[in-house]
Amino acid sequence: MSPEINLTGEVINTLLALAPLVPTFLALTQKQRLAILERDDHQSQMRHYSEEKGWHTEPKCEDCRGVCRLEVHHIVPQLWAIAKLHLNWDEIDKPENVITTNSCEHVGRVAKGVYFNPDEKFVIHVDTLNAFKTYNGNGSFEKMLEDRKEKIKDGEIYWNDDHDIEMKQTAEERTITAKQKGWHWPEKISSSTDRTPPSCP
Repeated sequence: MSPEINLTGEVINTLLALAPLVPTFLALTQKQRLAILERDDHQSQMRHYSEEKGWHTEPKCEDCRGVCRLEVHHIVPQLWAIAKLHLNWDEIDKPENVITTNSCEHVGRVAKGVYFNPDEKFVIHVDTLNAFKTYNGNGSFEKMLEDRKEKIKDGEIYWNDDHDIEMKQTAEERTITAKQKGWHWPEKISSSTDRTPPSCP
């Protein structure tokens, strides 16, 4: 088990200054990412609502006809979990805090140059969507990270948390069911070659 993290005052400011490095040591390993995809049956677990179907998941995204890719999303984002909730590594990168989404749900990106309007479709990380849309070597992702750091200092979340409760419930339920069927959550290893950098720390 990892030690508890006690972050206050100056220590938090130091962590935020080192934020670009956080994905390196907090990223899920490739084996862990594949394990989440397996647990979630290789389809998004984001619930959508329509008058015809009620609340439902979409094995293939209906809005982009299945063009977007699957991504693994931290329900409580890593940087927030460290700086504001003082969670340890095991609590952040655990299966109950991770869920499979479509990229268009995660960051509003269908494919290179193809994006959704967050006013028309639920997007978790709208700031990442905006960074993608304006990226041309102008430091849009660096600015996004700086904006996140400022929001964290002000105690303001930087993602859309409208579905956090149900995503958490889904991840917990699917983890319990999967473990009952013999599913295994891989331990982290020290090698950096088995890391999958997250889209959104």
